[in-house]
Amino acid sequence: MISSGYMEKSGASEQTPEEFLTGCLGCALDDLPTLPDVAMRIMHLTASDEHTAKELAHEIGQDPSLASRVLRAANSPFFGYLAKVEDLNRAVVLMGFDEVRNIAMGIAAFESVRTKRALRRRMQRNNLWAHSQHVGILAELLGKHVLGLGNGYYVSGLLHDIGKVALDAHRPEEFDRVLDVVARGRVDWMTAEREIMGIDHGLVGGALLEYWNFPANLVAAAAGHHEPWNMGDKARSAGLVFIADILAQLDKFNVGGAPKSLPKRLPLGGPVNEFLTNMGWSINDQVLEHLGDLLRENSGGFEPVNI
Repeated sequence: MISSGYMEKSGASEQTPEEFLTGCLGCALDDLPTLPDVAMRIMHLTASDEHTAKELAHEIGQDPSLASRVLRAANSPFFGYLAKVEDLNRAVVLMGFDEVRNIAMGIAAFESVRTKRALRRRMQRNNLWAHSQHVGILAELLGKHVLGLGNGYYVSGLLHDIGKVALDAHRPEEFDRVLDVVARGRVDWMTAEREIMGIDHGLVGGALLEYWNFPANLVAAAAGHHEPWNMGDKARSAGLVFIADILAQLDKFNVGGAPKSLPKRLPLGGPVNEFLTNMGWSINDQVLEHLGDLLRENSGGFEPVNI
């Protein structure tokens, strides 16, 4: 598991991912979510340095539904391509091998943990997926255009809440209690999960992605997106998703329509100010205004990629 104070709080750092998951989800090893065959082939392909864009496009193309969703993501306005991306080979050339691989794996990962029982009431599956894409967009824009950290953060946002899906699938009654408590506004998500379930979706999501051998930055973003200051040298991706998640909750942005105004400042408190200072990140009024402009420029006509 990730070596960090965040994981050590629950003893997770002393266990393998599968030991941790079987314990907290209350299931046998054989019942843990498994990635679809196409995802396993992509993982195997990219484990070697001897791979090509054509090979990756071919593997994704073996699953027409996945291929369609990857192309829809590639044609999202915030990626900024002037011409429509009409085939997977072109997507890999424009977006980069790692970005396309991660998007495909992210979509496949959500598919693998969903169940026939939808996330009920206020946490319908497609709403969660739309929120996850929104967080991914914000994380990408923050990293690339605001904080100068480069690209590749979209998938970190895409997968940050995958632990919620796993908890809903394996511990549905307790998860429903969490939904009720959060809906009544008594406590936040993490507090409700820890009090009712003895675990939180961040730890579960991080362990699940590590179990599947996802890249360390994606594991860290899922595990620590609520408390990135506890993520040690993996704090950057977790911190970007932390900020993006806050903004996605506050600005009430409708992914299928025009974004509303972002807040003038983040609701800072506790360790957040210290974390931002340590990272050298300034999230002030001007930065948030700039981010709002970027959203308006890059998200027009965006539609979430359904799962």
